[in-house]
Amino acid sequence: MLPNLYILIASAFIPLLIGYIWYHPRLFGGERWARASGQSIGVVNQGVKPWKMAFTVVLNLLVAFGLYNVVLHQAHIIGMTGGDLEAIKTGVTAEFMHAYGHAHQHFGHGVLHGLAPTLVCFFVPLLGYTVIFESKPIEYFLIRLGYWAINLSLMGGLISACGGVTIL
Repeated sequence: MLPNLYILIASAFIPLLIGYIWYHPRLFGGERWARASGQSIGVVNQGVKPWKMAFTVVLNLLVAFGLYNVVLHQAHIIGMTGGDLEAIKTGVTAEFMHAYGHAHQHFGHGVLHGLAPTLVCFFVPLLGYTVIFESKPIEYFLIRLGYWAINLSLMGGLISACGGVTIL
């Protein structure tokens, strides 16, 4: 199963949309996030430069591709055949894909994998290092954790439901 690049690109914009909502001054934006991150409210209210926004989309695309490899188990069949796309169409591999090619491809499965291995095994430890060694308050940890929990869940759900292209 190959990645659906349109879905991966679409999922790369989810953190921008969620960030607009999550960091709105009435939720966690403004003084609350500025205080937790150790920045002044003036710096936070300056806005985001276009090059930073573009670079953020590129980084989000890397996250989306990583989630593709976590949530769509059928993607690994290509690696099992050594990258031979023709081998997937014949023999045991074709039978396997016929039997299991669409298993666990739904939104809920992606949400589960967006939260469990991605968030717990990668994001929590990495953010924990930042919070500990940069002496950030627990509020910073919780605000960032909530933001990425929502993003990884939605991105994983979208990618699981629509992110694969069947080769057969």
